[in-house]
Amino acid sequence: MVHSFIEAFNDGSKQIAKNNALSELKSRCQSMQFVAHFHALPAPVFSPVLDIVSTLCVDSNDHDSLRDDLVALLFDVVGGAACVGYPTPPFAKALSTLVHSVVHAIVEIGDVDLDASFALHLQTLAACLRGNVGVRLFVSELSTRKELVRTLALLLNRTDDASILIHAMSVLACLVLQEPMGRKLFQPKNVAHALTLVLSIVDNNPGTAHASSMLMTTRLDSSACS
Repeated sequence: MVHSFIEAFNDGSKQIAKNNALSELKSRCQSMQFVAHFHALPAPVFSPVLDIVSTLCVDSNDHDSLRDDLVALLFDVVGGAACVGYPTPPFAKALSTLVHSVVHAIVEIGDVDLDASFALHLQTLAACLRGNVGVRLFVSELSTRKELVRTLALLLNRTDDASILIHAMSVLACLVLQEPMGRKLFQPKNVAHALTLVLSIVDNNPGTAHASSMLMTTRLDSSACS
């Protein structure tokens, strides 16, 4: 099936054949068994699929926009994969657009907790970074890296969504954990407060608001991210 998908996009097939191949891949990725098998494929087979999905993710009419149905597919393709190296140009474009989208949403949207698109983009970025040294290196080299770290640090102070909190901390841990800012951000009392918030939300505890206000006692400004 994977080889058929690659062929549909590389041999000049008509759009209907490409659409059918894409629908088939989306359907197969609903199976954890298929995803596990897919992630174990050798790089020469895995990488072309990643490149195709990455290319399709970015809106061809607006290169700063993403197609959420394909971002969800990118999450399935990358999350847990062992052979993701330094990003190829198509994957690099998808990553840089994800970073731009996350930063823009935090700055422009009043309540990102209610924005499903933002949550998907943040979750996918976290999945791309997790366990992939090449992706971490690429994102660290982006000109928007400093702004990403700053806005995510600010987000920790204002989110009441456990999923967003966890994925934001995952991205920050991948990018700054070994840096002075990371050691400040992930000091034990802040991690404890974060866990308190998560548990309060999971338990639907009325103490959620109090936990949220305690989450990050150290508030970070742009100067802390230099």
